Amino acid sequence: MVSKRGPAPIQVDPEFRDLIIPLTSEETDQLRGNLQRDGCLHELVVWQETGLLLDGHNRHAICTELGIPFKCRSISLPDRDAAKIWMIRNQLGRRSLDTYQRGLLALELEKLLKPIAQQNNQKTQFGANPTALSTLTKPDTTPVHARKQAAEAAHVSEGTIHKIAYIRRHAEKPVLDDLSRGKVSVNAAYQNTVEKIRHRMNTEPTRITPMERFKSRILDAIAKLKLESPDTTPGDVRESLESICEMLEGSGE
Repeated sequence: MVSKRGPAPIQVDPEFRDLIIPLTSEETDQLRGNLQRDGCLHELVVWQETGLLLDGHNRHAICTELGIPFKCRSISLPDRDAAKIWMIRNQLGRRSLDTYQRGLLALELEKLLKPIAQQNNQKTQFGANPTALSTLTKPDTTPVHARKQAAEAAHVSEGTIHKIAYIRRHAEKPVLDDLSRGKVSVNAAYQNTVEKIRHRMNTEPTRITPMERFKSRILDAIAKLKLESPDTTPGDVRESLESICEMLEGSGE
């Protein structure tokens, strides 16, 4: 539901703000100039139930600093996860983002979609009431994949999301900085990171923890998967193995 918002103050949530892909200095200067010249032409969007800002963080900051008036509209959402999903999809639909930026948003979206996908998969496998299996004649066992949905929303491949996740786990800061500035492609950054990990494993094995070695080998294997079964996709296996890596890492084993 969308409605016009009254004069209640807008709240900026740090977690929501961090979901916004930062503007470059050039983009910030251009936005500032546009707002000074034309005013705030587009409404900000807030979460009706909480007053938290969902869209327009950069405009809000500049308008507040310069005393430029702005208008708001509100939308009704059931919870924080729904609000985050709306924010990510809104950015993917409106902003001109490069592949790395889209991949970062896709990773965040995947995290939010995983619980929904797991719930939906349980429902499609067992029906609305999982205990009433005797009532099912032809259950719909079509799986729902969080990574596939996130990739489609971001207009990137599942492989690209995997590479960005690998880069975020293992790459050195200069590589991440170059990616953020658009100085290097995702593929180049991924290959650079893989080669450095392999070099460390060969020349400095004592610096590689068993978990790092295990994760590196698993993730390398995932990247090379070529599955031909129509019922099992690389995304299926990738999700499962990455979940194993996360669980092992969390357990400290």
